[in-house]
Amino acid sequence: MTKIPRRAVVFVGDGRKALFFRNEGDEKFPNLMVEAAFEDQNPPAHDQGSDRPGRVSKASHSGREAPWR
Repeated sequence: MTKIPRRAVVFVGDGRKALFFRNEGDEKFPNLMVEAAFEDQNPPAHDQGSDRPGRVSKASHSGREAPWR
């Protein structure tokens, strides 16, 4: 079993939420208290923007190099 020293910080996270705990107990009897918590606010794509898609110049579709290259 892993021992967590007193006052050590433990990180638990995934792609959406991050939690930081501090061990207020000792190595034998850990007592993890939440130090900080962060949650990513990532709304669905349809809520993030309503603009029309960007346009592509005809030069990129014709197989020719654009004149500025």
